[in-house]
Amino acid sequence: MIALLLRARDAKHVAVFTIHEPPNPPADRIDRAEALVFVPDGFSFGAALFAPLWLFSHRLWGALAAYLVAASALAAVLMAAGTNAAWISLALVATHIWIGFEAPEFHRRSLTAQGWGEAGSVSGRDLAECERRFFDSWLSSQPILTQHDASAPGPKGAVSSSGQGLFSRLLPGRA
Repeated sequence: MIALLLRARDAKHVAVFTIHEPPNPPADRIDRAEALVFVPDGFSFGAALFAPLWLFSHRLWGALAAYLVAASALAAVLMAAGTNAAWISLALVATHIWIGFEAPEFHRRSLTAQGWGEAGSVSGRDLAECERRFFDSWLSSQPILTQHDASAPGPKGAVSSSGQGLFSRLLPGRA
């Protein structure tokens, strides 16, 4: 198990992310893309080492409350049974390792409870490659919404909505 975790830290591993979209996404596809959240799949070392702090920093209040109740109850039951302190510590370490494995799922469930929808999943070597892969396919399927004022001039060199090009507006007497 430890060898698997150490090998996963190598640069050749595959990263998997699920992509989540807010409940009321913006209309424009660029703003909508910026609102997406990529949740990594796999073991979280931060969550395993510092479970309560990780849950607190990610605002996973339900999971934090469940952790505090479960850890307290586990320690109380083991103490009442007269278990050695080393075994109690080992049980809490096992709880932290379990939280490390379940941390991404806690994050996904929290987003789902807040009304976020899953937009898809993607895999790649790292987050940057996963984002590129996802947006390559996702952006082409999203509508382009632009709001242009008919009286406002278009981009340089473009023909405006009135049919006059840039040069015809600049030359006197050619309106």
